Formats: sequence, structure tokens, C-alpha cells
Amino acid sequence: MPRSPRPRRGGLLRIVKWGGIILCGLIVLVIALAVVTGGGEDDEPTIAGDNESPALRTSPRPAPTPTPVIVTAKRLNKDKEANEVAWNDTYLDKQAQIAGDISAIADAGGYYDVKLRSENPFMDLVCKINKSETSEALVTRLSAGQSVTILGRVTDDGIVDIVIKDCSIPLDGQVVALPAPDSAAEPAIADISAPSTAGEGGPILVTAEELSSEKASNEVAWNNRYLGKQAVISGEVALIEEAGSYYDVKLLSEDLF
Repeated sequence: MPRSPRPRRGGLLRIVKWGGIILCGLIVLVIALAVVTGGGEDDEPTIAGDNESPALRTSPRPAPTPTPVIVTAKRLNKDKEANEVAWNDTYLDKQAQIAGDISAIADAGGYYDVKLRSENPFMDLVCKINKSETSEALVTRLSAGQSVTILGRVTDDGIVDIVIKDCSIPLDGQVVALPAPDSAAEPAIADISAPSTAGEGGPILVTAEELSSEKASNEVAWNNRYLGKQAVISGEVALIEEAGSYYDVKLLSEDLF
């Protein structure tokens, strides 16, 4: 009976050798992929402080409220004329508490302007107050010559005048904050009593001098009291002249102009 051929040892060794090489290559490839991907999608970078105890974390402290600069209207004007550079460092864009006497009150579009007397007759200190029901009720209680204290932010918005914005005015021992025009705040000041009339719904009784004086004192209150209303005005005739389709009868008033 013939003998079967024996397998060659050289071929078996080659198979084992190349199999080992391939296996080593696969292991190296897996290790390289693990290094490149950072160990898997679920791993997240560690941020310093993540392991800190919540008790050690403190919230930032709120910024302290700046103390307003206390000054008079006359001194504010005098300091600006003496040294505008030093004035800017001391007052500009800072909160200030300014004491002074009211020289005039005017309706200025979206604001009420409360003007304080200064050392310079050609320069006023103008406190611009946003219009609202609250500010209207407050401003109508003011009058020329009255001493007040104004709280607000000093600006350089005026060409000549010193302009104070974001104002509030302490009145009757209380500081009345003045909201923006779109505020729905209710008036915090009592209503002003109505002027004398000749009966309910009748015309207002007033003299020419009173009418002129009240407008010069407080234009806002004057508008509320007289503008667009019927009035019986008594006074001394100063001049009569023809003016187109009218005759102008002018009465004497306290204002020479």
C-alpha cells in the first residue's frame, strides 16, 4: 500500500508567521485609534473648579451705590467757569445733589425744565424731568423763587447751560422719583386745587397781572390752569391797535416784554 505524502514544515511556518504579523498589526491599529479619539465619546474634559464644593463658590458682590456729590447750583456754575477740565473730573456723568433757587419752569417737549439760578445770568442749570402724571403733579407745585434740592446726573448736553438728567426732587420731606414717560406709575403728589371760576363750568376769573406773573413763575402749571380755557380777564388798557382782521386790545402786565 502506497504511503501518503507528509505536509511540508516550511509552508506551516509561513502561515503562523504571517498570521502573527497581521494580529500584531490589528492590535497596534486599535491602540492608535483609541489614542486619537481620546478614549471614547463619553469622556468629557475636566474643567478646573468642577469638583469644588458649592459652599466654596460665592456670588459676585453688587457694585456699591455711588455717593452723590453735594453742591449748590451757583458753585456748580462757578467751578465750571474757573476750570472746565477740573469740573469734568469732579462732576461730569456723576450723580449730584444740587441745592438752589428756581428761576423758571418750562414745558420743553418731552420734558419739564426746572431751571435753577446760577452766578452767570446767561447760564442756567437745567433739570430735565421726563413727562408723566407723577412729574406733572410734582412740577405744578413748584414756583419761581422756591428753594429746592435736585438729585440727578450731571451732563454736558447743553450748549451753554448745565444740564441735569434722570432727576428727582425731594418735596415735603420726601424724595419723589420721576419715572420715564411710558411708566404706568400713579401720581404720588396731591392734585392741585382748581383756580377761581365764575361758577362750575364757567370762565376763569383772573387779572392780566396775575395771568402774566403765573406764566413767568411756572409755565407747566399755567398751561394746566389756563391754556385753552375761557377766562374773564380784568386789567388796565395799555394799547389798542388794528391788526388785520382784528383789533388788539393790550392790557398792562408785570412783564414789560
